Amino acid sequence: MRQADRRAGQLPFHRFTAGDEVLLSRGHPLQGPKPWTATVLERGGWELRLVSNDRLPADGSQLRLDKGVNTVVYERMRAALNSLSHVAVDNLLEGLVDAGVAAVRLGQPVKVRDSLRGATLDALIEAHPKTRQVEEAAGQLRELRARLPTLSGRDRGLGHRDASILASQLTGMRAELVAEVLKGARVAGMRAEVVAEVLKGAQVQYRMHPALSAFPNAAFYSNQLTDGITPSQRPSPQPFPWPQAELPLLFVDVPEGQEEAAAGGSKLNRAEADMVQQVLTHLLTVYVLEIKTVDGYQGREKELVLFSAVRANAQAQVRFL
Repeated sequence: MRQADRRAGQLPFHRFTAGDEVLLSRGHPLQGPKPWTATVLERGGWELRLVSNDRLPADGSQLRLDKGVNTVVYERMRAALNSLSHVAVDNLLEGLVDAGVAAVRLGQPVKVRDSLRGATLDALIEAHPKTRQVEEAAGQLRELRARLPTLSGRDRGLGHRDASILASQLTGMRAELVAEVLKGARVAGMRAEVVAEVLKGAQVQYRMHPALSAFPNAAFYSNQLTDGITPSQRPSPQPFPWPQAELPLLFVDVPEGQEEAAAGGSKLNRAEADMVQQVLTHLLTVYVLEIKTVDGYQGREKELVLFSAVRANAQAQVRFL
């Protein structure tokens, strides 16, 4: 793409740079025929060199040039985001904040750099004036649900009705709170309204048997999660001999277990390893074995998981896994 007549001077001012993905069209790129795509290979005062897999018109006609994305920057950012590193995400967040972008970071604040925790969703929600109202409503719901087993007959029916109404109101309050916190912000390139809808759906878990989700729900999510599945949809994996057939959860006591120091600062527990091997004898004919660390399984889903903390010491400390 060249300036047709050099006597007319250099190309008009533009922001195209090497690596930019561009659209070429005879009119508006989103109206009419499908535009051609190309990538800026090199820029100069008199010309822009483009490379394209499309067959571009060679009749000398005028084409409109619109900027899409910078593929170089995009690939670097995608590589950083796919690195599964909190440091990489923090670096991106820091750059956005320094540039004046109203960015919000999702995730646990404890894993975020101290200077950036104010930009996390949790921190922004905690500082919002409506958070106290939501917490009070959540406390009322917990108290009501705790009383339900003590009620009977008509009172119990009315209690369940009131709990259902309050839970629905609480969901709306939380969604409204998140929407207000994210108003005008951008999260990973998405509009805040879209993120609010995503987070609203994130309050329902579809992976675990309700009996398994009960503990993390109470310990980490203040009982804000609801189960989107029933116990019958998560039957106990077979052929393992579960003590309670309807409950797919089992703690195995290994009283003789003791942690030992291993190479590289790792820990070793031979007794627990032997017990895991015994449990596996019931399962290897049915399931394919995969061994990973806690981080390696984060965000994944498996039909059956055997977890060994390895730790067993006089101080009863698990410490970092």
